Amino acid sequence: MSPRRRDREEPEQLILPPTPAPKPRSAKILTPGQVAKAYIARRAKPSGVPGRVRLVFTLDLPCARAERLVARPIRDGVNLEAVVIEVLEAGTRDENGDAAGCCERGVGDAPAEGVCVD
Repeated sequence: MSPRRRDREEPEQLILPPTPAPKPRSAKILTPGQVAKAYIARRAKPSGVPGRVRLVFTLDLPCARAERLVARPIRDGVNLEAVVIEVLEAGTRDENGDAAGCCERGVGDAPAEGVCVD
């Protein structure tokens, strides 16, 4: 014989307390440097090289452009990452000709905690 259900006065499922309303975000306007610093703090991982971070992303390129992009490092005998880093550094030179980085200058006042370390 199967066990009989007892009549209970309490509900079968517990009732959770209501969640608090989310706090409204302040209307503080951030500078591009502050936004970049926060982005790197969230997305970048520490690198094995002091003062650098590892930032991984995926490119979705047309096949012909990808082949041209890969042809240069093959011709020069270097890896693709080295060429991409060279192109990015050339595009982010500051007015003095120095490469601007999150640890040296150009993005925020101080390095993101736990990411950029010298």
